[in-house]
Amino acid sequence: MTRMSDYKFMALAGPEICVMSTKVFASQIAWGYLIAKVVSGRGTAGRENLENLSQQVENYLNTESNHKLIKGLAKDLSKSKDIFLLGKYQNFNIVLEGMVKIIESSYIHAHGIPAGDLKHYAITLMEKGVPVIIVMSEDIAKDDVLNAVNQVKARGATVIGISPASYSGFDHYIPVPDTEETSAIMNIIPLQLLAYYMAVELGYNVDKPRNIAKSVTVK
Repeated sequence: MTRMSDYKFMALAGPEICVMSTKVFASQIAWGYLIAKVVSGRGTAGRENLENLSQQVENYLNTESNHKLIKGLAKDLSKSKDIFLLGKYQNFNIVLEGMVKIIESSYIHAHGIPAGDLKHYAITLMEKGVPVIIVMSEDIAKDDVLNAVNQVKARGATVIGISPASYSGFDHYIPVPDTEETSAIMNIIPLQLLAYYMAVELGYNVDKPRNIAKSVTVK
């Protein structure tokens, strides 16, 4: 792909040993964010925000209590038949990435849903004990996502919240720092860790998910 391109921007994320790309996913989003800030004339602010994000991610990964919390949740989720993930606005594509990683690592069915689409179809699947992972930022979508939390809670679902603050509808809470404009990138980290620890809990090869090749050579 780089040989075909007029301009080449490498991810600079280091080697990705595992088939389930994690570092490259985050770095490519960061690159897109920086391009948008540069085009809007706010490149310096964009770089500062990414530097802050980088420090927050490093602190998060080096805090043992975060890993202990996620390991405990991974142990419970690894017994699930279905896992649902809800997000909106900047976090919708983040829950889709979490969905992919959970499926690839644990071989458990997961489904990412826009919070606003919940009542169109997925609400019929909500019942007692069904795990629902909510990813939320302190942004304009927060109230709508909290409404979705109340909807699934009313039907007995078990809610796992990933956000800068805990809310009454959460049965389990994974705290993340509020990095404002870059919070979507921050929020993917606990989801990737959750998928990793689920694979470990189930005894699967994290680096080589079944039926998936590192290089796809078929159309």
